[in-house]
Amino acid sequence: MPEVKPNSGFKAKKLKDIIGFRTVPMNMGSKWREFLGNMPKNAQWTMLVFGPSFGGKSTFAMKFCPQLVQNGKVLYVNAEESSEGGTLQEKLRRLKVSPDKIYIQDSCKIDDLKTEFGSGGYKYVIFDSISKFAKFNHITVLEAYELHRDYPDISFIYILFTTKDGKHYKGESDRVFLSEVCVEVRNLVADCSLKNRYKTNRSHFTFEFINN
Repeated sequence: MPEVKPNSGFKAKKLKDIIGFRTVPMNMGSKWREFLGNMPKNAQWTMLVFGPSFGGKSTFAMKFCPQLVQNGKVLYVNAEESSEGGTLQEKLRRLKVSPDKIYIQDSCKIDDLKTEFGSGGYKYVIFDSISKFAKFNHITVLEAYELHRDYPDISFIYILFTTKDGKHYKGESDRVFLSEVCVEVRNLVADCSLKNRYKTNRSHFTFEFINN
């Protein structure tokens, strides 16, 4: 039987400590909070953003960035397009994304990213996309997805492609069950009805985010 190595970030906790922990909600605009609920600022969470190509997944992530920077520093792992190719700049200008507290990382090398995670003081990391990142590093999507276990102080947003019918993931299909929040994006409309642990009111599951 292989040796089981302990993970220092996920030790068992006393129940009384958990009961006494007070969650602080993230600062967000009212429409984003109505859509996503009271996501915690002082605890790690993971979000899966999925959908077919050209449906608006990257646009959703970029529009979410101004909400994130109200709470901490953001690293955008840019596996889909070069930051110097012109298309990314055009998209950022069109979406009016402020550069404050947002950093772009072009390198997909896992060692480069671990170095950046350890020294950058980041609160949030966006993988666009986790599928390409995994393929570049010759690892499975699951292995890439579980990076957040090594960095319990960082919350992760993972972008994952599906086929056009939306029924199959380009990567292992059970990733959707490993996130606290799952957002499906199609035709610039986001839907979190599949899974969202932080949404207490069971309404407003869809969100036309492009103008918010």
